Amino acid sequence: MSTATRNTPMSRRAGYSLTELLMAMGLFSLLGIGLVALLSRASDFLTAGQAGAETMDALQTFTESFAADVETLYTVPDADTGRPDVRMYSDYVNCDVDGDETDDAVIQRLFFARLIPREATSPLTRTAGTVVGAVGVLDQAGDLAEADEGALRATGGLMEVFWTAVPDDADDPAVLTLYRGFRSPIGGEESLFPSGAASDPGVTAEEKGATTKAQIVRVARPILSSVLYFGVRFWSRRTKTWDENEAPRNGGPLQTWDSTRGIMASVGRGSRYDGFELARGEGSLADPTDDTYPRRLRVTLVVEQVRNNAAIGFLAADTSADAKYVDLQDAGFLPAAAMRERFVKIGGEWIEFTGIEGNTLTGCARGARGTAATAHGMGTPVHHGRTVVREYTIATFRDTYQDDLPTLTGR
Repeated sequence: MSTATRNTPMSRRAGYSLTELLMAMGLFSLLGIGLVALLSRASDFLTAGQAGAETMDALQTFTESFAADVETLYTVPDADTGRPDVRMYSDYVNCDVDGDETDDAVIQRLFFARLIPREATSPLTRTAGTVVGAVGVLDQAGDLAEADEGALRATGGLMEVFWTAVPDDADDPAVLTLYRGFRSPIGGEESLFPSGAASDPGVTAEEKGATTKAQIVRVARPILSSVLYFGVRFWSRRTKTWDENEAPRNGGPLQTWDSTRGIMASVGRGSRYDGFELARGEGSLADPTDDTYPRRLRVTLVVEQVRNNAAIGFLAADTSADAKYVDLQDAGFLPAAAMRERFVKIGGEWIEFTGIEGNTLTGCARGARGTAATAHGMGTPVHHGRTVVREYTIATFRDTYQDDLPTLTGR
C-alpha cells in the first residue's frame, strides 16, 4: 500500500467539514443567545426583587411614622376653659401643582396634634424654652441649629402634624409624593391648621392653610414617592361600615373631619367631600362642649414599585367619561393581585373594574375614591399599585355630642 493511500484516512480524521463547522457555530450561537437571555432574565428578577424590597421598606417607614403620630394624638381639654387644646381637621382642596395659578388636582389634607415623645432627652427639644426671648419654632427648617443656640420656644409637649399627597407633575397627576409637616408650639398665626374652610369663597388664602404644592413644600417634607393614592376615612358613633359606597347618613365612613364642628359647612346632598356631616355652624367654634373626635381612623395608601418596575400600561383607544370598559394595549402589566385590588388610575381618575377580558377592563365604575370621571386619550398611562390599609383606634375619642345626647357629658 502506498504512502498516499495510508495517509488519506488520517487526513480526513484530523479536520471538520464546512457543514460540521457551520452546525457547531449555529449551536454555540443558540447556546450564547440562551445564556444571554437567562442572564437578562435573572437580572430582571434581581432588579424587580430589589425594587419590591425597597417598596416594602418605604411602606414600612410610612406605617411606622403615621402610627407614631396617630397613637400619640392629643385631645385632653384645657384645665381652665374645658376647651380642647387641639383639633383634628381633614378636608379636600384644589391644588395648584406647577405654580401657574390654575388648579391641577384635588388632594386630601389631614391635620392633628400629638404629644412629643422623649421631649426632655431629644436633641431638638431638650433646650426648647430654656432661653428667655427665644422665638424659634420646631418646623423642620434649621431646627438643629436653633436648638444648639437655645433659640427654640417652649413646645408645651405638643406638635401639629400635617399629612398630604401631591402630584409630582401637573401633566400626569397620577403619581404623587407623600408629605409630612410638623410645627411646635401649636397654634398662633403660623399654625398649620386652616382657620377657614377652603370651599368657602369668602375665606382668604392664609385662612385656607397650605393648598398649593409650593406652600406644602415650605411646611412639609417628602416621606414617600411613587404614591398613587393617600386617603383617610373616619368612624363616628353613627358609622357601621368602612364601605365607601355607603353614604355616611346610611352608616358609611366619613370622608372629612372638623373637630370644632364650626369651620366646615354641612355636607350638601351633591357631595360627600365638601363639608362635614356633623357640622353645626360658625357658632360651634366657641362651644367646646360639642367638639368631636372619631372613634377610629383608616388610612389607605397605594404605591407603585420604585425604579422602572412600576405596573404601567397604556390606553389602546380614546375613553369617554362614561365608558364602562377600558381598552388597554396590553393588560399583562396587571399582576394577579389586580383581581383582588381591582383599581387602576388614569390621570387624576381612579377606576374600579370587575373583570379582565383579554386586554379590556370590564364593569368599570368611573370616578372611584372620590375622583372625577373624565375622558382620556389613546396612549395615556394606566397605573396599578400595591394597596396597604391600616386602621387605628383613637383612644381619646369624643363623640357624645351635647346637641343629640343632652343628658350625657362629652368624653
